[in-house]
Amino acid sequence: MIGAAGLLLVASALIASPALASHPEVSLPGSNFEIDTDANLKVDDAGSALKDFIAPTPLNLATCGAIKVTKTRKHAADGPGSHPHAGVAFTVNGVTQTTDANGQTCFDNLQFGSYSVTETLPAGYVADGPLTKTVVVDNVATCSGSPYLGETVSFSNTPLTDLSVSVNSQINGGTASTIVCTAPGGGTVASGTTGANGDGSASATNLQPGTYTCTIVIDP
Repeated sequence: MIGAAGLLLVASALIASPALASHPEVSLPGSNFEIDTDANLKVDDAGSALKDFIAPTPLNLATCGAIKVTKTRKHAADGPGSHPHAGVAFTVNGVTQTTDANGQTCFDNLQFGSYSVTETLPAGYVADGPLTKTVVVDNVATCSGSPYLGETVSFSNTPLTDLSVSVNSQINGGTASTIVCTAPGGGTVASGTTGANGDGSASATNLQPGTYTCTIVIDP
């Protein structure tokens, strides 16, 4: 490897050589430099990148904390109440992680300040609160600390249900029916009438838990 001083000596020798006059530009093999007839060293693109390089600012661990996210859901098969929700994605400071079997994930090495914690809502659920929450990190902590001394934030979701009601006349065209389904707080969520053959249906999607009433009137 040729040092800076050695490179200048080689450059001087090349410039002094009569053969250089016939070469408007000479490259040094294996180097990042070129020598032109004016004896100027030209740095290539890699050299320019090094010149413009800015060293990253090191983390000050004395002012770093963590945010632990806990995610729960309602799930009838697991019993009443809330249960851990695994595999849900959360993003903090441009980093995305998913919750583990305990419904938790933790973001480490966060400089003191305010952060947005954003959930990616899984299909089939409605959020029980905002999908983005603001958390202020002002305690020195790490995710692996025991006991955990960092910030915490919780999210919960509720599963949705699709509803479908149908009527089928046993005799083709023997009856005509109407269907009207209302939500717990009032208002129609689904309605329908039968066709000429006496068959028909009504449906609704993305219904939250509650008591829905469907009234079917069969008129021969």
